[in-house]
Amino acid sequence: MKRFGWSLALAAMGVAAAVFVSGCESGGDDPGGETSITGNSTLRVTNTSNYETTTYFDGDYIGSVAKDSSRSWRVPSGTHTVRFDNADVTADPISGTYTFQSGGTWTITVTWKNVGPF
Repeated sequence: MKRFGWSLALAAMGVAAAVFVSGCESGGDDPGGETSITGNSTLRVTNTSNYETTTYFDGDYIGSVAKDSSRSWRVPSGTHTVRFDNADVTADPISGTYTFQSGGTWTITVTWKNVGPF
């Protein structure tokens, strides 16, 4: 009986650890470390909201933009998907596909309006 209790406790700890680890990879405010990116075009993100915005380029987290500020990244030219997310906002993530020209700059302004938590 004692062995069963320890096995159950270890199994419960394993499930709790798996839930904790998987929750950290979901995006929002804590998507993990930034992916290094470089190229011959520029992505400039202007965040006009009062909340930090997480930025993804082709599905990879490249960094955050602080509230009421802008940030730029050098990105490869070509067609790419850019997505923005915020754990404090009840709206769905914002996503779009853009064609970056060599030497050009895409400026995207992000505004979060439907703010939680509710």
